[in-house]
Amino acid sequence: MKGQLRHKILDDLKLIVVHYSGVLTVDELIEQLNNRNENSAYNPLYNTIYDFRDCKFDVKLAEFSRSEEVGQTTPGYNTGKKVALITDKPKETLLLISFVKALHHHKSIFEVFPGISAAMQFVGIPSGKKNQIEKVLTELRTADHS
Repeated sequence: MKGQLRHKILDDLKLIVVHYSGVLTVDELIEQLNNRNENSAYNPLYNTIYDFRDCKFDVKLAEFSRSEEVGQTTPGYNTGKKVALITDKPKETLLLISFVKALHHHKSIFEVFPGISAAMQFVGIPSGKKNQIEKVLTELRTADHS
C-alpha cells in the first residue's frame, strides 16, 4: 500500500496530530507535507505529534535531506515548536533518530518516542487528554482504510 498521511488540527490544544500508514517514500512524504501546508487551517506554530507506527519507510537516510530542504521553504520553519515522532519498529526508529541528529541546527525540537504517553508529555499535552489523542489517532487510522 502506498504511504498515506492523515492529519487533524486540534486548536484547543495547539496541536497537530499526523498519522502515516503504508509504505512511505521521501517523494510521497514531501508531496503530502506540501498538501498539508496548503490547508488554510494548518498552523505551523503548533506542536506536532507524528505517528509512524503503521508505516514502513522505503527511504535511505541520505534521502531525508531532501525533505529537510523542502521544510526550509514552508511557513513556520525553524520556529522552536516541539515535534514528537512515534515509531515502534527498529528500522524506522533508527532512521528517525538519525534524521533527528542531522537536525541539530534546527530551532524546532524533534524527539523520537515508542509510544503516545511520552510523546504527549514532550509536546506539553496533559496526560488527561490521552483518550482524546488516542481517539483522534484511531479516527485517522480508520480513515486510511476507507
